[in-house]
Amino acid sequence: MKTAKTSTFRINGSMPANGVWQPMPSDPTYSYIQIQVYDESINLTADDGFNAIAYGFGQTESYAYSAGTNLAASQFLELVNNVSNTVNTSACISQETNFKLTLPYLITKITWKYNDGTPDFIDNSPTYTTSVVNGQTLYTYTSPARKIFTAIGTTSVSAVAILANTTSSCITGQLDLNFPVEVNALAAPNFDIPTDICAGAEIKFFDRSIAGGNTITQWKWDFDGTIKTEKDPVFIFATAKTYKVKLSVANASGCWSDVLSKDIVVRKYLPVIAFNALDPICINAPKKQFGASETLGLTAANKVFSGDGVSATGLFDPAAAGAGVHKITYTFTSTDGCINTATQDIEVYALPKISIDPEIYILSGGQKTIPTVVANPNAKFRYKWTPATGLDKDNVQNPIASPDKDTEYTLSVTVDGMCEVTTKVLVKVLGEINPPNSFSPNGDGINDIWNIRSIDSYPDALVQVFNRNGQKVFSSVGYTVPFDGTYHNERLPVGVYYYVITPKNGRKAITGPLTIIR
Repeated sequence: MKTAKTSTFRINGSMPANGVWQPMPSDPTYSYIQIQVYDESINLTADDGFNAIAYGFGQTESYAYSAGTNLAASQFLELVNNVSNTVNTSACISQETNFKLTLPYLITKITWKYNDGTPDFIDNSPTYTTSVVNGQTLYTYTSPARKIFTAIGTTSVSAVAILANTTSSCITGQLDLNFPVEVNALAAPNFDIPTDICAGAEIKFFDRSIAGGNTITQWKWDFDGTIKTEKDPVFIFATAKTYKVKLSVANASGCWSDVLSKDIVVRKYLPVIAFNALDPICINAPKKQFGASETLGLTAANKVFSGDGVSATGLFDPAAAGAGVHKITYTFTSTDGCINTATQDIEVYALPKISIDPEIYILSGGQKTIPTVVANPNAKFRYKWTPATGLDKDNVQNPIASPDKDTEYTLSVTVDGMCEVTTKVLVKVLGEINPPNSFSPNGDGINDIWNIRSIDSYPDALVQVFNRNGQKVFSSVGYTVPFDGTYHNERLPVGVYYYVITPKNGRKAITGPLTIIR
């Protein structure tokens, strides 16, 4: 073993009576010792790991085997805390502890011995459970020793086990064991008592426990049967009465404290507020009075509204609040000093803003989309055109108009059916297409294109222009790009040309001469 730890090596709890530790020639940081023993069974312990080999010499044969190999895996003691019903490697002071011993042997009796003067505990009929680890069968015995440790720190527990006689084991007789036991202190539970409690309100409790030399890792709060396990829980006392609040805490060693119980007296109630949802309102609507109430019948010391555009008494001015969503809060304070609030959202609608030319023109038999612009359109806008005659739809922003005669339409725009704004547009119906018979594409900005008034109301019209030789020099469907007097990007000479306009809406084609002037 390590030279620095040789002083901790013990045989049956005592330093070796014979033999001297010698440093290893190859590595002086390790030492060895040869000890002659006569006992059938011995207990080897140390504060650090070691390797031991037992040699036996007989008249007909000799043997050697490793002593203490991997004892931690096949021979160990665990402690069962009877208070928390948990299994740990250490004990808790002042709490009953049973012993859970695991061995690779069958035993018939265990005697537990203590070094604090308390009587031995004898388990004459130890019961066991079995497990298999790395192919080895282990036997675990739990003895109901009910041992109570009374001093904090490291102590030791010894066990004398009587091995069973079995055909499968060559080891018989008595097994002496010694185990160090760490005894941990208990934490001292404590918590603050809230000074101002209203039934129905969330009350936060703060743990003030003293760890007692070890970190507190677990909490168990009991609020009249409601269990919470966080460090600083929140609880709502439903009614005004006296409650028992209990707290126990456990440290990192698994030691649970005693239960601390305190009486909590609740004498008053949190106000319960009825404040219904608020309907949307138009920004130009009259002021509106809000209402809210307390349903438990508590006497008010103060009750007040707050938020954008609302007075303390609840009178709401949508124009002062402005368009958008606003939070309105009602606060009720009882004469007992309990305060509760309720908040509702109210949406203030801005008025729709409509832009449209007062007059638009279409050709007889033609059609045209009414170019209506509504600022900030959204899904809440509703549209209504009257009359519906000559419109493909009367409930959209931009209907297609094709009246037979001049018609004035009225558009009504609302937000969710409110905040109505109206405007009018006159759709004038012209006669047949009457295109000009000349234009001057000379680049002076005046009459540079052949402008056919309102032909856009014939969206499928075919417009064609031919020269005197019958050659087609321009063709367009819908006339979205007007004729500018060029052909293949070359300026056409001045002169007389011939046009054919086919409306393609059942009406006859329109023809005539067209003169280009430069």
